[in-house]
Amino acid sequence: MESGNTAPMNRTWPTRGTPRTFSRYDALAAVSLIAVCLGIYANSLPNPLLRDDLIAVVQDRRVNDPNYWRDIFTQRYWEGLSSDPIYRPLTTVSLLLNRLITGTAPWGYRIVNIALHAAVCLAVYGVGRILLSGRWAAWVAAMLFAVHAVHTEAVTAIVGRADMAVTLLLLAVVWLLVRRPDLGRCEGWRLALIGILSASALFWKESAFVVLPLVIFFQAWQRWVSGGFVGRRTLGRLWPAGERLITLSVVAVCLGAVCLRYILFGQVSRPARFVPVMDNPLGQALPTERLLTAVVLHGKYLRLLAWPHPLSCDYSYNQIPVARHPLEAPVLIGWLWFVGLAGALGLARRYGGTHGWRVAVACLGFFEITYSLISNAVLPIGTIFGERLIYLPSVAWCWACSAVGIALFERTGRIGRWVVAVAIGLLLVVNAALTVRRNTDWRDQLTLWSQTVKVSPNSSRAWAHLSRSLGLAGRREEAVEVMHHAMAIHDGYWEDHMALGDHLARLGRFEEAAEAHLRALQLADRPFKAKPARFLGQCYIELKRPDQAIRAFQVALEIEPNNVTALNNLAYLHATATDPALRDLSAATAYIEEARRLVPQSLIVLDTAVDVYLARGERDRALELIRHGLKIGDKNDIMYAALQRRLAQLTTTTTTTTTRE
Repeated sequence: MESGNTAPMNRTWPTRGTPRTFSRYDALAAVSLIAVCLGIYANSLPNPLLRDDLIAVVQDRRVNDPNYWRDIFTQRYWEGLSSDPIYRPLTTVSLLLNRLITGTAPWGYRIVNIALHAAVCLAVYGVGRILLSGRWAAWVAAMLFAVHAVHTEAVTAIVGRADMAVTLLLLAVVWLLVRRPDLGRCEGWRLALIGILSASALFWKESAFVVLPLVIFFQAWQRWVSGGFVGRRTLGRLWPAGERLITLSVVAVCLGAVCLRYILFGQVSRPARFVPVMDNPLGQALPTERLLTAVVLHGKYLRLLAWPHPLSCDYSYNQIPVARHPLEAPVLIGWLWFVGLAGALGLARRYGGTHGWRVAVACLGFFEITYSLISNAVLPIGTIFGERLIYLPSVAWCWACSAVGIALFERTGRIGRWVVAVAIGLLLVVNAALTVRRNTDWRDQLTLWSQTVKVSPNSSRAWAHLSRSLGLAGRREEAVEVMHHAMAIHDGYWEDHMALGDHLARLGRFEEAAEAHLRALQLADRPFKAKPARFLGQCYIELKRPDQAIRAFQVALEIEPNNVTALNNLAYLHATATDPALRDLSAATAYIEEARRLVPQSLIVLDTAVDVYLARGERDRALELIRHGLKIGDKNDIMYAALQRRLAQLTTTTTTTTTRE
């Protein structure tokens, strides 16, 4: 509450008669928005899970097994794949609940994403009713948001629900701030709700840290539009106690989230130098280069909002080169976009009247604040550029476009109104058509990556994923050629060399495959060296180089002592080696028994154990293992038939020996 000596403030904004009550027109607007969201994304429902969805949904044991639910709140978001302290427990919880309710079918996850998108559209409409002072303006903004093609990745990719949930929660916070012109008072329920919404957003995705500057901005914006900066400038007038309490509560929530990250992971964010160049080259760039590149990215995001075609799901190295000089063409284009924004703001100030000027400031502030965290200007994030990252800032773009369109409609004559109405209709229809078309690109990974390399021809990762997709389609020769193209752009990613080695091995080119896996082993960080070492060992087996194969598998075992593949192969190599220096039956027995302890049901391991005990001359033990495998094994397993043949051979040999005796 304000003190008694503070003059009452004029809080009659906005002046155009904002609709404050819910009516049947709002209900019709809501129904139309929901129907459009379902309609334009209906053809995405059959699409499979691709890209990051495979890691976050298919491969994450916390999502697939409810018994690991506690790990959701104590471990990183990307399970076992990153040292980056990304903490998104509510996102993973939503995936777990999704699986429990709808099963593993992709459509079950995607229908939740579409529902979230529809909810965000309703929030855009709700806040727009207040900021834009009218139902029509709010509806046009929300409808543009619903159909905008740049949102396709956020809605179609299951991991995009984190961006949508954050947008929904932050819009709810903004709505609570602007729904009533008097923030001098602070009801307890509103204070608590803003704190809960802010905390929830932070546990969905770290981009929600913009909640603090958003709260401060809209409090200041509200002081401005309600005349709080006019007259006697006391602290109580400029920043009332109720607003201070809300700000402090959001500060406490943000600090709590930061402290929790530090407690769980020992760090708040990943140092810039540890951000992989493949994901974001700005991690290794100078501060001035990051700032210049942020200008480039700013312009690129605005260009996609203005015309969302063509679209790409990947902008990795080196699709967007790091800007080195302020006079480079991409930087100059980025500055031109800033000039355009300044010009639009000036036009709003000159011709938009009080209301238009306030709306322009609100939209620009919302956009720049929400863009700040994805700009990479100060703190490099996990990617240099991503279409789903613009989901939250695009809200301001849709508000601004609607405000301009409705203002032109109201200020022109009859013919002019028809022109404006047709232009708005075309904008909505074209975006809807682009969205429906873009959904088809996600129907399988070969289609997705074939389209991606057309739009992002300088992205090494895009070409590498296309190579993997070609390999899965059985087009190995093409896959090798495409992977070499990826490596011509960037040769320092170990998994690409692994994939190349796999393609070559399946083509029978084991010498080249071994070279690729050796290169992968050299590039990989220590925790990831086990995998290329295993594949290298298997190549050496095919090349009849048991000594080198043993060394490779030993490297894998040093890093992963419980690696069954390495244990099994070492047992086989030591038991069957013809070189006395390599033949070691004691080591072979130790390796195979450890492998059997780890996977007692594995028929492959049992088959190797048979080789080991036959090499030791223990035929009865070998027969016992075969019969045990046939008892517990799956008859459809290819190794089941192999064990049957071995049993027949050993039994025949035993019978022949007995007859001779």
